Amino acid sequence: MWHRPDSRLEGILLAEAVRSLEETGGTLDGAADAAAVACAKGGNFETRIISRAYALPAAPSLIAALAHLRGATFLAIVITTVLALVAGGTAVHALLTATAGAPVNVFLSLTTLLGLPILTLLVWLLLVAMTAGRMGAGAIGRGVLALAGRLARWFDGGPAQVPLVRAAARVFAESGAARWLASALSHLLWLAYLLGVLAVLLLHFSTREYAFNWETTILAQHHYQAATEVLAVLPGWLGFPVPDASMVAESRKPSLTTPAATSHAWAGLLLGWLLITLVARPLKRPDRVIPSAGDGSLEETVRVPGPRRLPPPGHQTPRRHPRRGR
Repeated sequence: MWHRPDSRLEGILLAEAVRSLEETGGTLDGAADAAAVACAKGGNFETRIISRAYALPAAPSLIAALAHLRGATFLAIVITTVLALVAGGTAVHALLTATAGAPVNVFLSLTTLLGLPILTLLVWLLLVAMTAGRMGAGAIGRGVLALAGRLARWFDGGPAQVPLVRAAARVFAESGAARWLASALSHLLWLAYLLGVLAVLLLHFSTREYAFNWETTILAQHHYQAATEVLAVLPGWLGFPVPDASMVAESRKPSLTTPAATSHAWAGLLLGWLLITLVARPLKRPDRVIPSAGDGSLEETVRVPGPRRLPPPGHQTPRRHPRRGR
């Protein structure tokens, strides 16, 4: 029975799962009839291989497993995004409540809230520049994809789920899409974290009055004035209020009676850099790594699932046996 694929990617994943099953267990039941259906349908090599996969009796269970994998991937993204959002809000709340009754150390706050997101973004951009876009996948994104695979196997422990997960991993890895997908997920989670920071920071700044200061043991005041001038360039260009040299000087000593203009300037510096970090988080589209149907580059970009030629009727694929240790 012919099933019209919902997308080309679904057909590729299904055919790759069939290839994985036939490598380990031999030719599937109904392979001869499926090959006849594929040959009758015609088309290029990719079309015939996908047609054969959909015509196999095992196709419905694999399609159901693919639906479970999609649902598990979506659930994993939702769970990790919510956790990142909560983590950002919790970090701001803990930082501001820890200084209750005392001025907020502005440079310590900048480093605590934005240091790691900015550092990871700079490292990612450096890797992209050094590898011409062929960088490794983000560790956070790989973790989300691994969680999706575990959730899929947890929701559906049927025999079709394992080869389907393996097929998805192989197709995305060999096409290069896995790297971009993992990177996109990493950017998404950092965006969620920064949005959590922004939401709670705006809530605190809107409902409470904060004074800001800076402290040092080994540095001089002119060091902090120079650092503030550099940090104030981009937020000032975006229209945020930023502190000048006199405000830096009067914020040297901890005081809860800081002038309102000085507090607004330091708050503007924090919010400005938070917005800059948010905007600088690019989201790449991994679907552009897989070529469009009919462009003739599938075999060079993605492993063509299934055998290199359709097996003739009655052909039995030999079963592969694991190698024994010497």
